[in-house]
Amino acid sequence: MRNPVSELARTLPHAARVLVALVVVSTVLLVTAGTGAAAQAARVEPNQVSFGLLGPVGLAAVLIGIVGMTAGVLRQRRRAREATPHPHVTAQAPADEPVLTTTRHG
Repeated sequence: MRNPVSELARTLPHAARVLVALVVVSTVLLVTAGTGAAAQAARVEPNQVSFGLLGPVGLAAVLIGIVGMTAGVLRQRRRAREATPHPHVTAQAPADEPVLTTTRHG
């Protein structure tokens, strides 16, 4: 039987952490809302040198992300292949027992 006091003791700290995180995020969003509007008003027209979001650093980040995702997929496939038994290592039914089939006789 589970102790209900221990479950409550685990739930309250978790709820407190979630509440603190929500308060911090809300406060940051409310405080920085005015600075975002001020930065938009002070923006100058972009010139010919601006790369936008896909500058050299952005392209490097995208390439690193694609390489990382590919490595992760290959790693998961290798793990799945190692976890499944090889088809030639299957258990054989003893010769004196009848082999069950999926067909009905009737």
